[in-house]
Parts: sequence; structure tokens; C-alpha cells
Amino acid sequence: MRTSLKIMFFLCMALVFCHGCKKKHSGHVAQIEADDPYDKEKEGLLPAKKIDPEGEAENPPHLAVADLHDDGSDEEEQGSKGQVLGDESIKPPGDDDYTVGTIGDYQIVRLFAPSFSSMPQGSRILSYHLARAVLAGRDIVFDQIHRDGLEIRQLFECILRLGKNSKRQLDQALRDYYLKFGINYGFYHRLTGKKFVLDMSFEDFLDAVRAAHAEGAHMDLQRDESIDGMLSRLKRPIFDADFQKVFLKGKKSGWQANAIGGGNLNLYKGVRSKALNRFREHYPQNSRLINIEGKLVEEIYRTGDKRRRIAPGRYSKELKRVIGRLQAALAFAHHDQRMVLSDLIEHFRTGDSSSFDSALSVWQQQVWPVEFFMGFLDKSLDYQQRKGIWTGWVGLLVQSETSRIQSMARELNYFEGSMPWDAEYANHWKELPEFLVVELLTGAGSISPICKISYGIPPERSLGERFASKVLFFSNVQQARFHAVIKPLIQHFLATEKEGKRQMESMERMNWATDAIGATLGPSLGKTSQSLGSWIRSDLVVLAKVRSDLVALWLLGDRKLVDLGILMPEDDHILGWKVALVQAAVLDSLTSEQLLDVEARARRVWLRKMIDSGAVEIRQDKDRIFPVITDTGLFRKVLSDMLVYSEKILADGNESMARAFVRKWERGKPWPYRDALAKQAAELGLGPVMVCTMPKLKPLRGDEPGRFVDAKIFFDEEFVAQLLRISRY
Repeated sequence: MRTSLKIMFFLCMALVFCHGCKKKHSGHVAQIEADDPYDKEKEGLLPAKKIDPEGEAENPPHLAVADLHDDGSDEEEQGSKGQVLGDESIKPPGDDDYTVGTIGDYQIVRLFAPSFSSMPQGSRILSYHLARAVLAGRDIVFDQIHRDGLEIRQLFECILRLGKNSKRQLDQALRDYYLKFGINYGFYHRLTGKKFVLDMSFEDFLDAVRAAHAEGAHMDLQRDESIDGMLSRLKRPIFDADFQKVFLKGKKSGWQANAIGGGNLNLYKGVRSKALNRFREHYPQNSRLINIEGKLVEEIYRTGDKRRRIAPGRYSKELKRVIGRLQAALAFAHHDQRMVLSDLIEHFRTGDSSSFDSALSVWQQQVWPVEFFMGFLDKSLDYQQRKGIWTGWVGLLVQSETSRIQSMARELNYFEGSMPWDAEYANHWKELPEFLVVELLTGAGSISPICKISYGIPPERSLGERFASKVLFFSNVQQARFHAVIKPLIQHFLATEKEGKRQMESMERMNWATDAIGATLGPSLGKTSQSLGSWIRSDLVVLAKVRSDLVALWLLGDRKLVDLGILMPEDDHILGWKVALVQAAVLDSLTSEQLLDVEARARRVWLRKMIDSGAVEIRQDKDRIFPVITDTGLFRKVLSDMLVYSEKILADGNESMARAFVRKWERGKPWPYRDALAKQAAELGLGPVMVCTMPKLKPLRGDEPGRFVDAKIFFDEEFVAQLLRISRY
């Protein structure tokens, strides 16, 4: 009896133990499945914790400037987990929807991202968190561009939100300055490098600041500093055009000055070339190098880690917010994306470059519905090519257009053979780069708000060659440019009303092909010296952009593009040349003689070379001034000659030859009717710099407090309101 009881007891215990193991195992499996929402039948239903609460539901302060509508920005809407929250009411935008307006020489356009609403629920909330992570590092850019940049921007935000001026023109001056400051990440024009100042008296500005302070605006004063003391300290940066008027210095003055990186960038402090040559940097890309009593010290960009006894570094506060958003995104990310997110989190905590390299390696090899990356990527402003400026983006893959553009990548060896230069300069492709078409949702640094059509990182060296292994082509930026800039040019300068209606679709296809080829095949074809960096003042970099532009024009008539479905058989490449030519001439007419921007300089070089050769003329017909191709055969010959010459220089990495060629045409005599053409373009509302108003992503709460379940997208936000909203991130 006693034995039977023991047996029964052990059997019961075994059953209980097995049931517990099964329950524990099933719970573990459920947790694993929950970690990857993409593996579930209903995607994206695992909400992330709400973080950074001060930025989510802030009551909007008073806006002193009329027509600024800040509606609370990211205040969450209530929604149930099962709701489909895409906005099916969004209609395809018309031409007028893309154009917002102009301020000075900035033409403000609106970006649309129609793919967002049809994406899985998890991808939408993932996009929101990633966008917030990119924008959480935006303050860093203002500080890196100039040591007073962030403080000045925040001062103007205090005035615009709380100050009340009685004079309308003063409100407009404050608004215009703030707009330009936000566009350029400081008070240097990104197209020309020239400094701009506030267009009002210092006394009126003082009154505006005091009024905002009296209403409760929080001014971030230095220790024991008064409002008047702060304004006295910032007076010259804001009002004196001759104070620190140089954005970037040339090589000679850069080496002689303390600011080794050139100009007044806040990347070095008190560092001279001799000391730098003897110093080995452990964090060259993500640190500021300063001189403390004769000793060089790296101020590492990191949050630190108490557990591992890693001290906090520079931009700790901003990077903590970035990390918080990346952690929130983990629950909604694909497995490979979680690897990238984890590596970026580790990099921003410790500053460790190996974590960043690991994240970049995975990013290069993968293609995701939600494309993103961020970090200290842009080294183009540092003459030493060491220090990176904060740059990031989030975008949505457009599969149909990606298939088209990727078909060109598969024919890279064919296109190499189609170029006019000798076979010795052609690459022989074995591993092909990824060309992806993406709708840009948000960006920071060199990506936005002056939007690029494409972006590729990093230059990868393979078999002695230099190319970007993954290139993103931002289709909605290209589309906004066509509808807001190119189409008005075509209608006014190129085609009659009848011809415009008949040929506009063909012109749109050729404009897309020209931009896509220039962004993808242009930088890839031909050999390029490994010594070529990315410094914005380098004439080799300008020449590389010249070659990219000309590659697109050269290949536009290749029948392979028809075979690949890029163009239609009826598309006339001569008409495509004319569209590119009109765009180049009008934009060049609107720019000053002094240029810093690589794209603008490159466009000027090949345009003036074409005009000087006689292949292009600027003519006047009644009230219209427009460029014409005088001889298509001569145009093609000059195109071929420039491609061959530029390729030889780039393959050799000959900076002196690049400088001679670029500056000969860049600084040549302005072409006829340039000012008159600029006047006509300005009357059309066009500007040389296109600034993008990004879509606004808005999170939605679920039934559980503090958790997000979805996100919606809006395209009606005013540009100033957008700048004020993202300043809180």
C-alpha cells in the first residue's frame, strides 16, 4: 500500500512537472514569436513602450508669427489595435500641391509618400519611431556647424512661440531668419557659403527677446548670465556680416588656422596641423578634437554606460533620445533590422566604431520595406576627411520602381562598354551594387531640408575601385522637383501649350531616367582614384559630379533603356537633352557667381563649356529667353570629349588638372541674357535651392496607456510649423 502511494505520488509530480515545462516552453515560444511581428499573421500588433513623454503631447505655445499653425504636432490620437488606420481619402497630388512658396532664393516644395498608408501596421509604427530617432539627433548638426548655432536657433524659437511684436515687418524678419537658419543648419548659405544676418535693428531684436522672456520663455542662459549679457555675446554672430563670415576655408588657410577642419566648424578647437600629425585618434569620425593646455583630447560622441564604467561624452543628452527611439523601434523591426538597431545603440552608447561598422555592413547587404540609417556619416565638410556630421533618413521601398532601376545595375558591364572612354578605364563588374527607389519620410543633416535626390554610403573599395555598394534614389524628391520646378520650366521655356500637353509624359519619363542614371550609373561607371575623398571644396569631387551628369545625358539615347522598360520607343533623347539644358540654364542664372554647393558648381561647368563650344546658345524670342542646342552632333561630340577628359583626370586622381578644368569654366565669363533669364524664372516663383516640407507622422495610442499601436501620415503641415515641431525632439 505504501509502495502504491509512493508510485502514484511520483506519477502526479511528473505530470505536474511536464505540464509546467510545456507551459514554460510554450510561453518561451510565444515570446520569441512576439519578438518578430513580421512572423505573425497580424503584423505590428506588439506595441512599443511610450518614451520621451515631454515631446509627445505638448500643448502648443502661442505663435507670434501669423500663418504658423502648430497643432500639437505629435499629440496621439486614440485608436484600437484592430483598426486599419491608413488614410484612403488621400488623392494623388496635383501640380499645385507640390509647391508651397518661396522665401528669398529658396523654393519650398512638399513631399508625398503615398505608400505609407498601405504598409503593414507594424511598419508604420516602426517608421514613426525611426523618424523620431533621426530627428532626435538634429540638434547635433546645428552645434557641429557652429558653436553658437544651436543656442541661436533655440533663442529664435522662444521668440516665435511666445514673443508678441506690434510691428508686422519685424515678425516677418524674425520668421525669415528662422526659416533660413533651419534650412541651412546655421547662418551660412549652403549654396554659396555666404553668411546671412537678421534684417532688423538690434534694439528691436532686444525688445522681442525681452517680451518673450517676460511671457515665460525659458532662455538657456550660461551660469550667472543675464538676458542682456547673452544678447551681447550673440550680437555679432546674428548681426555682423563680417564676423566669422567664412564658412569653409581653403587648404592653405585651413592648415595655418586653429580650425583645422576649415572655417568655423565646431569639429576642432585649438588644433594645429603639427600636433594633429603626431596624434592618433581612436574615434576620428564621431568625436570633436580639442586642445587642452597643449594636449589633444577627443570629446567622444556617446551617452556612456555606468555598468561598464564608460563615461558620458559630447551630445550625451541628444544621443540618449536617439537610443530611446531605437529601443522603441526594436519591437517592430525585422530580424536583420534589429541587428542594425542593436549595433547602432551600442555605438551611440560607447562610441565604438566596430559596432557602427557592423551596422553598416548589415545595412549594405539587406533590403527592407522600411529603409533607414543614421550616424555621423557626412565627412564632406571636414578638409581632413575625419569628422562626420550627423546624418540620417527613413524611407519606404518602392518595389515597382526599384525593379526598373535595378535592371540597370544588372547591365553595368554593358553600360561600361557604351561609354566613350577607352576600355582601360572601364570597370569589370562581378558584384553589383544595390540601386533602390525609396519614398523619403524624413531626414537630417545633408539629407534634409535641402533634399538630395539620392544618397549612397559608404564608398566601398573593391578590387581597387571606389563605388557606393547601396544607393537610395528618393522618388518623391525627384517627383516634387519635376512638378514644382521642371514642369514650369518646360511649359514656359521649352514647349508651346500644344506641344507641352502632347509630350509632357515623355518628358517626365526622360527626366526620371536622367535623374536615376545620374544618381546610380553616373557615380559607378568608369575608374576613380582611391585618393578621391568627399570634401566639398575639392575640385575632383566637383568633376566627379560633372561626369555623373554627363553620363546620364550620354546614355539617354541608348536603346538598352527601352529594352529595360526605362523609356518608351517614342521617347526622343534630344528632347531629354533639352529638358536637362533648360533646367541647368535657369538654375545657373538664379545663382550667384560664388558657389560652394558641388551640384551647382558641376552644372555650371558643363553648361558654360557647352555654350563656349557653340553647341548651345542662349537666344531671345520676343519676351522669352531660352537655351537651344544649335547642333546635336556637336553637342554629342562635346559631351564625349568632356566625359573622356574627366574620366582620365578622375582615374589618375589629378587634383591640379581637375582644378584647372573646373575653375576655367566655373569662373568664366557669364553667358548672355543670364540676368534676364533669372528675372523670368523668379517671376515663375522658382528658386535655385529646393527645400522640402516632409510628411508628418503622428502616432496613435491603443487601449493600454502609454503605448502606440499605429501611425498616420499628413501632408498639409506648414514649413515653419514643421521646424518648430521637430525642434522639440
